Amino acid sequence: MEFESVHLNTYPFKEVEKEFPEDNDKGYEDGDVVTSPYTGYKSEGWAVKYDKVTGKEIERVKLSTDVYSSRDRVIAKIIREEEPTEPTEPTEPTEPTEPTEPTEPSEPTDPTPSDPTPSDPEPSTPEPSVPEGGGNEGGGNEGSGGTEEPSGNSSNPIELPMISG
Repeated sequence: MEFESVHLNTYPFKEVEKEFPEDNDKGYEDGDVVTSPYTGYKSEGWAVKYDKVTGKEIERVKLSTDVYSSRDRVIAKIIREEEPTEPTEPTEPTEPTEPTEPTEPSEPTDPTPSDPTPSDPEPSTPEPSVPEGGGNEGGGNEGSGGTEEPSGNSSNPIELPMISG
């Protein structure tokens, strides 16, 4: 009887960073390997019985299926503490100066045009718009002549021009 191992799958390791303070007790420097990696595997173990005369396989029995996890490579990343800056001494406030007379503004070199919009516009009724193609896409009003009345409960109908197309 012989024993065989059959490799079924491989689980590669990853590389990960672990943060350490600059003054860590292990003495790690930036880029040091903290944990060495190994690859994981899945395999099967078999017991195989062979005929002693012919060498042919007589019997094969699966003994186990084993999974060996991978272990990631851990790299040290040193976190450097920022040096605290020295606080600056506050300066004594200065005495306010006497206000000066305002000067006349100079003429603008490139005058901007004034706003043509009146400051108090009168309300206006917007012109109704007619969709391209005469507004008859829905049908039903072709050739009726005259005007259409808008939908809704309006007491003031709006006259729309009919466009033949």
